[in-house]
Amino acid sequence: MSAPMWCKPAVLAPAFLILVIAGFWAPWYLQGKVPVPADQQTWMLPWADEYPPIEKPVQWQAWWWDGVAQFYPWRAKLGRELAAGRIPLWNEQQFCGYPFAGNGQSAIFYPPNWLYAMIPSRVCLVLSALLHHILAALLTFAFLRILGINAVSATFGGMTYALGGPMIGLVPLPTMTNAAAWLPGCLLGVEMISRRRRGSARTGAVVCGGCAGMAVLSGHLQIAAYVLLATLVYAAARWLHALLHGKGRGLSWLLVAGLTAGLLASVQLLPGLELAQLSPRGGAQADPGLFGFHKRFALQPAELITFVFPDALGHPARSDYPLFSYGERAGFAGISALLLAVMGLALSRRWWRWAFFLMAVLVLWAAMAGPPALLVFRLVPGVGLAGGFVRLLFLYTFGLAVLASLGLDALQSRLTNCRPDLARFAPVAAVAVLVVLSAELTGWGWMTIPRAPGDRLYPDTALIHRLQEEAAPGERLLAVTPRHQWTLLQRPRALMPPNSASAYPGLESIQGYDSLYPRASLTLAGLIENGATPSPEANGNMILLENTQSPLLRLAGVRRVLTEASSASGDDVVNGVRITPRADTLPRAFVTRLPVEDKRRGTRMLTRLAMSQPSERVRITSLEPGALAAETPALPPGRRLVITNTAYPGWRAWQDGRALPVHSVGGVFQALKLDSGAAGRVFLAYWPGTVLAGLFLHLVGAGTIAGLLAFEYFRRRDVHLTEPGIG
Repeated sequence: MSAPMWCKPAVLAPAFLILVIAGFWAPWYLQGKVPVPADQQTWMLPWADEYPPIEKPVQWQAWWWDGVAQFYPWRAKLGRELAAGRIPLWNEQQFCGYPFAGNGQSAIFYPPNWLYAMIPSRVCLVLSALLHHILAALLTFAFLRILGINAVSATFGGMTYALGGPMIGLVPLPTMTNAAAWLPGCLLGVEMISRRRRGSARTGAVVCGGCAGMAVLSGHLQIAAYVLLATLVYAAARWLHALLHGKGRGLSWLLVAGLTAGLLASVQLLPGLELAQLSPRGGAQADPGLFGFHKRFALQPAELITFVFPDALGHPARSDYPLFSYGERAGFAGISALLLAVMGLALSRRWWRWAFFLMAVLVLWAAMAGPPALLVFRLVPGVGLAGGFVRLLFLYTFGLAVLASLGLDALQSRLTNCRPDLARFAPVAAVAVLVVLSAELTGWGWMTIPRAPGDRLYPDTALIHRLQEEAAPGERLLAVTPRHQWTLLQRPRALMPPNSASAYPGLESIQGYDSLYPRASLTLAGLIENGATPSPEANGNMILLENTQSPLLRLAGVRRVLTEASSASGDDVVNGVRITPRADTLPRAFVTRLPVEDKRRGTRMLTRLAMSQPSERVRITSLEPGALAAETPALPPGRRLVITNTAYPGWRAWQDGRALPVHSVGGVFQALKLDSGAAGRVFLAYWPGTVLAGLFLHLVGAGTIAGLLAFEYFRRRDVHLTEPGIG
């Protein structure tokens, strides 16, 4: 009598993977913890005044801090807007507004992120990490199974990749792990195409194209580019191998997979490429000297010992790690995995073991800024302007996972074939190895991933409540943190660091923090700082303003300036923060007689406009993210309506239903040349052509996938019905 379906290895193995990963994340979702260093906030104002700082917070890691400073505020913003029934194409809460859709790491089109609209953001941080680790494990398991690895060994490989190296070290930076989780799915699709079985190539194109598209939509274009590069190399290797054996088919389905991936990703790629061109990095070429910068932060030979003993050089949890990016440099995936990978090379006879060995070696070499990194630096556009090559290490971990599963599979086969009397112990020994690996990775992962109290992540304070209650529509705030205090190796003494406003509804800030933001925002910040660099030396992606006397703050709508209070006596101080109101701030929209669209005057016009008084005021009737409606009085000829939103393509305007061109004021703010005559209504909305075109192409890609799946389903049903004895 055959065993029940649920007792078969093909079912038990994935269930075991899910159980192990769910158990791994239990301390977070059962104790209300978050996998970002939220405890660092309790050392910053205004939170430090109401929430006692944790005595031993995790060591300051500048890259991990991005999980608090960037990803959580963006996810909270996305969840709020989706819950309100809006697609947040524009984020008005940073940089005087900027394209949220163009910022790839906001990942507003990535379906798993839509959970933030239904689940509290702090809970969803953990749930998203859990789901992507399960996804990485199951896709790796499926890939190894199609390669002919037995179920237990494939489980070992899935666990090695999902709970080892960067997949753990980069958890506070969710877009990186989310993109890396789709790698095995891309390779699985390529392998299905190369099998040349009836229907397999069609399904493989769907799997490969879908996973590649999701890797791009997940938000981190650098990691997604590495995923696509690895997929392309693997596809080329499989196709050439088949061609040499006279079976070189499947190229057309590989092209279909690539086309499908591009169509799915276009809704994120098109606005992202537009923002990249209009950002301070736009048009910049990687200076050859920039490779020296990458080399300084590359993996050093001495750090290879951490791939065996992860705490050999120290650990952030013990506050004795000497560098600043432990998570990026994490290459530990279990000593048992390393030993089995060596056995896989020695015992297996499968030709492709050398391909994954070569991948692991080349990736390590590239992470150390060796010749492979220099080759990529020179040949791939934009890589020199992205993060360091240590981010390639997830490919090393994947190669190690494949080799380790191959080693365990070969070891089981040898034991079964050479010692039949011990064959019955082979499954028991394999399960024991799984338990050993689980213990290794779980212990290291629990120590590595931040486990901070969820209530320390952007909690409410008296200052936050007051700012929200007193905030008028369209006004912005400026929280002053001296730039010299922001460093890589020491926790900064900060006051509401950039992007904090996005974590709270109703707040808007003139500052911000992102790797891509409009060049207009940098122009405005430079003018406010009188030509000084508005970014701290340690982080060029951050704008911190210190000049609270600039007249341009009036134009930008800054109504409150927040500074750290030296004493509470005689001042308007809340939570240790002094609130300085500005009474002369201009409204979000006002009418002026100045010819603001005159490009010859450039930035001089901004200063003139900031010092002038509105000729007529307008009544703003509606102000939402990416939209503004106003009523204008009867106007004499030559009047312009100035809107202090960041000037950026994609904004459209109408006056009483008639379309108007949107001009810019000094390349920084928006302006409309209004028709003279009777009072009227003006409406502006951000709905860029790049998003419209990308959405159309995305739907075409989704329709292609649906059509291929439907065709395969009906083909298989027809085959089943025409078999002898059926129908």
